[in-house]
Amino acid sequence: MQVDCHQFVMNQRKQEFNDLQHTLQVLKIVDGKTSKSQAFLAMWLIQTSNLTFDLNLNQEKDLSSNNFIAIVRCLMHFLDDDVDVYWIAKKFYDNLLKMKNEIPKLIDYTYYLLEKEDPEYYKLLTSNQLLDSVLLAKWFNCCFAGIFHDNCIIKIWDKICGGSYKILSYLAVYSLVLLKVRIWKMTDPVSITQCIRNITEETADTIVTKTIDMWQNYSSTKEK
Repeated sequence: MQVDCHQFVMNQRKQEFNDLQHTLQVLKIVDGKTSKSQAFLAMWLIQTSNLTFDLNLNQEKDLSSNNFIAIVRCLMHFLDDDVDVYWIAKKFYDNLLKMKNEIPKLIDYTYYLLEKEDPEYYKLLTSNQLLDSVLLAKWFNCCFAGIFHDNCIIKIWDKICGGSYKILSYLAVYSLVLLKVRIWKMTDPVSITQCIRNITEETADTIVTKTIDMWQNYSSTKEK
């Protein structure tokens, strides 16, 4: 019975996916040059009633749209089925949008953790406006998709799916701390993001492992 129910849901999702793709073709929103991530964005906009007829996928600069595309591209590294990619991206991002009101709290918590870990480094970054709320909000709104290494960020997303949004603050702090030598002489926030984007998979894996350890240690200490 459970297997039949699961199959029914999967069939329904596949049918809806196909219907959405057909709608895009009828409305001539996509063509042969449209990437999968752009097509999935348009499908998501339809489902969230945010599609406008003047939409140009090649010039779309809305922050939410860019975040959704980044998440789709990340998932495409792990999933072969387009239906799975779309639905997981949609559910995950819809869940992130519900978290939007928590972003200011995550930013404050990030400052708190960093100051506790390294007061001097925290003072340098904040006094020079290298770690402002705009930068952190960008990281958190996309859950580091397109910023952190795809093969490693999935482990963090697994925790987020369980409701542990606060782990994003730990990831931000440990990334900054581990990359301190590289970041120390930087002069703008964009360079910090690029620094994180350019790290090797090995370094990213180390950061994620330490992040999870740090998050678990703080959580267990708080419980006590």
